[in-house]
Amino acid sequence: MCGIAGMVRLDGAAVAPEDVWPSVRLIEHRGPDHQDVWTGDGVGLGHARLSIIDVSDDGHQPMHSACGRYVMVYNGEIYNFADLRQQFLSAHTFRSSSDSEVLLELYAKLGKQCVEHLRGMFAFAIWDKKERSLFLARDRVGQKPLFVCESNGCLYFASEVRALRGFKGLNWDVDRQALWHYLTYQYIPSPMTIYRGVEKVPPATLVQWTHGKIRRERYWQLDYRQKTRLDETRAQEVFREKVLEATKLRLVSDVPLGAFLSGGLDSSTVVAAMAQSLGQEVKTFTIDFPQEGFSEA
Repeated sequence: MCGIAGMVRLDGAAVAPEDVWPSVRLIEHRGPDHQDVWTGDGVGLGHARLSIIDVSDDGHQPMHSACGRYVMVYNGEIYNFADLRQQFLSAHTFRSSSDSEVLLELYAKLGKQCVEHLRGMFAFAIWDKKERSLFLARDRVGQKPLFVCESNGCLYFASEVRALRGFKGLNWDVDRQALWHYLTYQYIPSPMTIYRGVEKVPPATLVQWTHGKIRRERYWQLDYRQKTRLDETRAQEVFREKVLEATKLRLVSDVPLGAFLSGGLDSSTVVAAMAQSLGQEVKTFTIDFPQEGFSEA
């Protein structure tokens, strides 16, 4: 889990590091291993890193593309980054072994179509120095959070709503309709948030901000039309194959792995798949409470 934050200005005026650092400090808990900010004319990007793949300094962000045109901040993990590196970027000389660099160079090569090839969870922002545009993307089912706010000719974004409070001059009026939803459903539906003007970027959505104009585009939607007819035995086999494949993809890490284990079917299935893929015992963590009805011990 990392954290990203940033802003772009329509007037192109220089953004100072101190304009972005307060927001990064508010999401430092998401990335305790390293924090940094990059600023330029009309743009500032900040990142708080939790190191998982390539824990060296080469994986730090904000990250610049090899051509120097693009700058990226990214939260997530691309599970098929090694395959993408071989398929699209085999001729490229990499300076790190991180999935971050693969993602950035894939965007430099394919543009927004890069998201069609990503298998993983992500929320990222890429600044194009040449076109002076910001590209934002969120994964297909919205595992990684991303919030945006337009105000006074600027676009602000962050992994958490409270990180936006680090930027000066934003309006924090409560959205009464959102409050009604919260009191009714105990939840605020997307794209609304509790604050007027602050929006959740929906899952599977691209946001392009160019010269003050914002364009949103949905790049994926679950297709319910394709049906599979299997008998019970074959369905069990296919389910087992899918779970093992999905679990194995998520075991790529340069730091120790573990799992939260509640004793239910879902977490037990994941831990069993982890043990089978790793060929060893898995470190598990269970939450205990004094109240018997809440304890997972």
